Amino acid sequence: MIFLDTRYVSPLLKKTLSTVKDTIFDVTHGRFLSAPPTFQEFDVRSGVIMNAEIGMEALNEFLPNHHITGMANIFKNKMAFRKLIASKYPDFFYRSCSLAELQKNAGEGLPFPIVLKPIAGYGSEGVYKFDDNKSLEQFIHTCQTADAAEDMQFIIEEYIDGNEFAVDFYFDEEGEPVILNIFARKFKDSNDVGDRIYYISKAVLSTYMTPFYCYLKEFGESLHLKMMPLHIELRVNSAQKIIPIEVNPLRFAGEGTTELGYFACGVNPYEYYFSGRKPAWDNIIAEMDDSIYSFTCAEMDKGITPAQIEAIDHHSLKKEFKEILDYRILPLDGRATFAVIFFKSEGETEHNHILNLDFMKFITYKQYQLQ
Repeated sequence: MIFLDTRYVSPLLKKTLSTVKDTIFDVTHGRFLSAPPTFQEFDVRSGVIMNAEIGMEALNEFLPNHHITGMANIFKNKMAFRKLIASKYPDFFYRSCSLAELQKNAGEGLPFPIVLKPIAGYGSEGVYKFDDNKSLEQFIHTCQTADAAEDMQFIIEEYIDGNEFAVDFYFDEEGEPVILNIFARKFKDSNDVGDRIYYISKAVLSTYMTPFYCYLKEFGESLHLKMMPLHIELRVNSAQKIIPIEVNPLRFAGEGTTELGYFACGVNPYEYYFSGRKPAWDNIIAEMDDSIYSFTCAEMDKGITPAQIEAIDHHSLKKEFKEILDYRILPLDGRATFAVIFFKSEGETEHNHILNLDFMKFITYKQYQLQ
C-alpha cells in the first residue's frame, strides 16, 4: 500500500512506481490511483510506505487498529517515543512542557545545553538549542511578543554532543533491518540545527554500516517491528554510543532526498524496498570512488508565502555549485524548500560555502503599489 502526496513526486520514485504492482492512494486528492483493496482483507505484509507526512492521516483512516499504525503514531510523538525507549537510556534527560510552564519556570532544573522542539513535527522546523538560561529566556520573550499559544507543547532534551546521521532502511518479514542509505549531517557550528547539508561517501558507509546494523537490529527486536520502512536520525557521541534523535515512520528522507544514495552508489531505495531485496553493501562500497555526494535543501526564511514571491533565480543558484548531479525545483505550495540540489565534490570546502550561502538572495519579491 502506497500513500502518495501527488503535489510532488520525485523523479526516481515516479519512475519506480511505474513498475510497481501495488495499491496507490493519492492522499492529496483523496482518491485511489489503482484498484482499491478491500481493507478488511488488506494484507499489511505487502508493506506500507508514504512519501510525505500527510500520508499519516490516510494510514489512521484505513488501518486504525494495526500494530504498524500504532507504532507510527508513537514515533511521530517525540515525547511518546522518548518514553518508549527510556529504559535503554536511563540517564538521558527529557521532559515535556507547555509554553505557559516554560514561561513560569524558565530554565529551572535544566541541564544546559538543551534542545527544545515541538512534540509533533519533523525535520528542524521549530527546533532550538540553548546553551544557557539567558538564551532560553530570550526565546520565551520572543514567544510572548509573538502572541504564541500558551498551550503549545514542547519536549526538552539534553543536547547530544557528537556526529549526526540519517539512515533510511526497512525491517523485512523476519524483522531484519535492511539499510538503504547512511547520510552524515553537516553543521555550520555547534548551534546549528538546520537541515542544510547531508552527504554520503565510501568512508561514511564503510565506517558505520556494521554498528548501525547492529543497533537497528536490537531496536527492531525490542519493538517487534516487521515490514516497516523508517527514516531514523542518530547521534554517535564521543564514547561511540548511538543515541536516537527521532524516527520518521513509513517513509524515507523527505522531498526525494533519499535518492542521494542512487547518485552515490546506484542504490534505488524504493526498488529495494518494493522488491524486498538487500543491497550487497560489501561489493557496492568496494566499487565506490572517494568523492563526497551531498544534497542541500534551498529554503526560504520562515514566514515567506508563495504569494509574496515574484521569481526565483535558479540559474544563478546553480552557479554556486561546481558539479551538480541533479537540480530539482519544488512547487511553491507553502513548503519551505524551493529546490533540492544534489552535488558532488572532492572535499568539504564546497560544504562550507553552501552552509554559509544566503538562499534568500535568489528570491525576488513582488512589488505592491498603493492605489
